[in-house]
Amino acid sequence: MPEKDEMALVYYNLGNAYSELGRSSDAGEAYERAFTLNPSLIKAGYNLGRIRVETGRYKEGIKIFKDLLNQDTGNHLVMSALAWAYYKNRDSSKAITLYKAILEEDPVNKDALYNSALLLSFKDDYKDAYPYLKELDTLDEADSYIYKYLGIAEKELEISSGASWLEKATESKPGDTEILNLLAEAYSNEKRYDKAVETYDKLISMKKTGDLLFKKAFILLVYIEDYDTGLPILEEALTQGLSDSADLTTLTDYPDLLYPDRIKTVVKKFEKVTEPSEN
Repeated sequence: MPEKDEMALVYYNLGNAYSELGRSSDAGEAYERAFTLNPSLIKAGYNLGRIRVETGRYKEGIKIFKDLLNQDTGNHLVMSALAWAYYKNRDSSKAITLYKAILEEDPVNKDALYNSALLLSFKDDYKDAYPYLKELDTLDEADSYIYKYLGIAEKELEISSGASWLEKATESKPGDTEILNLLAEAYSNEKRYDKAVETYDKLISMKKTGDLLFKKAFILLVYIEDYDTGLPILEEALTQGLSDSADLTTLTDYPDLLYPDRIKTVVKKFEKVTEPSEN
């Protein structure tokens, strides 16, 4: 083995040692020395590229991974790393294209499946994301994020309300307020109003806001028609304040309310009427 190649391996192993110690800067320098001495040492270049991406030097990481692919076309590990670097550099389209190229050759590549599912979901492209999300569940590779987006995807694609997936998501992350909000809405869409109220109670116990109280009051007044419980909660919601006054109009104008006047009486107590001033 040529001396330069031997030295490249020495620096590569040194980089690994630094990485294990959490010394990313030193590891990067060692991998860079190894890769400079032997540009065909793919594993040194790969680790160097990863460190560049991890430290925010995305364009440098992209160049390294592209150079590696010129030497080793079709290396899925490098392709995946390049795709992630593109994503971190705010180029999701290139990232998704690369992940799809990996999946064409390796349909069950877990890294490509997972990241494709998430990136497409981030773009609200649930039609393309859904097969990847489902495959991850089939492979037992789903986590709270995948379950959450499965729930959203099924709702957006009008397959289901998404409640069953969101329930799985809450099992993984019981304190995630975003998932609980989505689950409460899914229960409401399924007309499982008691479950929706129960879920809003969980959210309110974490952080009481006017918006959450209003959502609970809305279900109690409109669907369950429990005015004795709903009206005090509506009053508390108005006291806390709403982020969107249009929600209140949706309630007061809702057709076929059981006791619309009782609702309007509560609302009027908190309405602020501004009269034009006279000059």
